[in-house]
Amino acid sequence: MAADIKVTVTDRGVMLAVRAMTQILQDATPVMKAIGRTLESNVNVRFDTKTAPDGQPWAPWAPSTAAARAREGRGTLLEYTGRMRDSLTYVADAHSVEVGFGVPYAKYHEPYRPLLLDNGNLSNDDLNDALDAALKAFRKQLRMEAR
Repeated sequence: MAADIKVTVTDRGVMLAVRAMTQILQDATPVMKAIGRTLESNVNVRFDTKTAPDGQPWAPWAPSTAAARAREGRGTLLEYTGRMRDSLTYVADAHSVEVGFGVPYAKYHEPYRPLLLDNGNLSNDDLNDALDAALKAFRKQLRMEAR
């Protein structure tokens, strides 16, 4: 590529920052963990507020289920035993993060009372929160690596 102007960056601080960014991109585990913690937190808020990722309230119980739960005196939407919520976790590695539940029946609830996805994708709020968490973690790692 021919250019009329050529700039050579030799500033020690810039070079350290570039080297640090390269290191972080090779193993982004701390960044992925930050994303996982954020999305896990968002899902826990949904359990508390009984809302979907788009902010809409979850569908109520069927009348027969509501009557049975009232007789038993325990349980709220998606928290009859607490097993599903307790199984919420994330797994992060150098290049990805997975957020999900450790119980097989969770997938049957998602279409009716969404926790993780908004029409098959991350909601705009979750995406923005994940990006914010990633940027904060990246900046923190960058400061640590540049030392």
